[in-house]
Amino acid sequence: MNRLLFFGSQLEAEGLARTRPDQQEHLRQVLKAQAGQRLRAGVIHVSRGQARVGPDGRLDLLEYTAEEPAEEAGGLRLLLALPRPQSLRKILPALPQLGVEELQLCGSSRVERSFFHSPLLSQGEWRRHLIAGMEQAGCVRMPRLGIEPRFREQMRLLEGQASPPRRLLLHPGGPPPEALGGSFELPLQAAIGPEGGWLPREVEHFRAAGFELCGLGERILRVETAVPVALAQLALLARRKKSQSGEEHGLVY
Repeated sequence: MNRLLFFGSQLEAEGLARTRPDQQEHLRQVLKAQAGQRLRAGVIHVSRGQARVGPDGRLDLLEYTAEEPAEEAGGLRLLLALPRPQSLRKILPALPQLGVEELQLCGSSRVERSFFHSPLLSQGEWRRHLIAGMEQAGCVRMPRLGIEPRFREQMRLLEGQASPPRRLLLHPGGPPPEALGGSFELPLQAAIGPEGGWLPREVEHFRAAGFELCGLGERILRVETAVPVALAQLALLARRKKSQSGEEHGLVY
């Protein structure tokens, strides 16, 4: 944990934040927090700052001081055909670390409908995995999550949205993103399908919604591998664009 994160509901009067039992356990067992110790902290979507253990050494109630607002959204938007729950659990923590500001989970002909009823989604477990990734990355902005089991409804929603400057469809056999040419300015939207790829008719729907076909090489990747590889490549291309234009290097994570 590189930043202790609070929900707004954990803040109390006079600059105090009430910690959850799991946070108290981490402070006690891992960080060995002592009276007066300062920790990097933040309030989700609101601010970054410091938490301080009081002179009495209590870990259930910390002093919190906001120092700066929440970082800007990362600019990467991911549309993902819902993978197996065990795969999604591996993917979620990486998203805030890679600057993803929005995750849209959708259905596909190759997606099992039962995946949408997993406790990971139906009971809100996904939030815990995103927060773990945020704590590791030191950021306070949680990626937005949307879920649409029906593929055609997802396409209808895409067509009705104001599209970002560029939409990319990751699919086996497509050219690498850098071969497409043109600008890779943020925000960018990427769509990644099931491990077997999107069906041909699904690809055509994406093309009609303004997506460009590209790929990650000849090998078929597991989705938990494809997601960080694709997002890292797009982030690098966006950084190169900033460097070439003389702007500040790097993405805000």
